[in-house]
Amino acid sequence: MRVLIVEDDPLLSELVSVKLRRDGFDTNCAFNGVDGLGKMKEYVPEIIILDIMMPIMDGFEFLRIIKSKDETKNIPVILFSSLGEEESNIEEGKRLGADAFLIKSQLSISDVKAKIEEVMNSRK
Repeated sequence: MRVLIVEDDPLLSELVSVKLRRDGFDTNCAFNGVDGLGKMKEYVPEIIILDIMMPIMDGFEFLRIIKSKDETKNIPVILFSSLGEEESNIEEGKRLGADAFLIKSQLSISDVKAKIEEVMNSRK
């Protein structure tokens, strides 16, 4: 399964990417929304893990753009949120079409794989 990780923290991106690759996923990383949109022109993901707070283009704007296009609107998205912002972010994320949420400070790397499987199974 192809997973695009759009996260501005290189360490977190790499940790998630390495764990998912070990579990058999094909991953690609982008460090802001503009970079993510660019990568999607050649790397079409089956699911996206998306940070909300990023420079250049935040996760909400990225989500608005992909959900407005026929070719990308059905790609599931899991939002990464920081503790303390989750309530308003969850509401906005749901409104924009996110499928699930993970709170970074409460995250274990194995939670990411479990959440991907949960989202993909709910779409079958």
